[in-house]
Amino acid sequence: IFGPSSCTVEDRVGVLHWIKYSVWKQWYQRRVRGWSLFLLSQQPEHMARCYEEIREVFDRENGDEYVTQQQINELTHFSMCIKECLRMKSPVPIIGRQLHNDVQIEGHRLPKGTNIAFLIDALHRVEEFWPEPNEFKPERFSPENSKNRDPYSYIPFSVGNRNCIGQNFAVTELKMTVAKIIYNFDVVAHKPENVTRISAMIMKPLNLFLKFIPRENKI
Repeated sequence: IFGPSSCTVEDRVGVLHWIKYSVWKQWYQRRVRGWSLFLLSQQPEHMARCYEEIREVFDRENGDEYVTQQQINELTHFSMCIKECLRMKSPVPIIGRQLHNDVQIEGHRLPKGTNIAFLIDALHRVEEFWPEPNEFKPERFSPENSKNRDPYSYIPFSVGNRNCIGQNFAVTELKMTVAKIIYNFDVVAHKPENVTRISAMIMKPLNLFLKFIPRENKI
């Protein structure tokens, strides 16, 4: 495909972008899946509610053999839990932007052209938007609690013209894979007190080990 007569420069650039996106997606999904399962494993009440909800929806048809978007849309409590996982363990810790205009922030002038950084993990713990920010509370994302919240207070995939172009696909894939795992396995964290993380392009977990115990009461 990269031969001189087989494709244009635009074709080659497109293929390289596709390869980069595919590699990035797999790298991202592994980490955010691990964080989500770990956080839920530490919340037995919410894990149980998620399992019952997933089982009720999946068992109406063919179990988890064919998971559809419609089924995922019915998992309301589970979806709130996934959003809370993305808030507490933001996959991308920091994003950068360049100011197109002068900006005043709390009496300080930032001139046009300044390079700035947003700490997403810190933003997701601002108590003005997230009371008790270190507590796992999926109900934060219920329709009634979300309707008046600043839309820029929750940006796990960045925001604006340069946000993640694959975020809808990424969230759908995350929900489908985590739901299938919860449907089939009870998830237990090994020595959760030792789990920590390091900041890289994606927040990387350290000492995160999960045990998957097969469930027996499935169709």
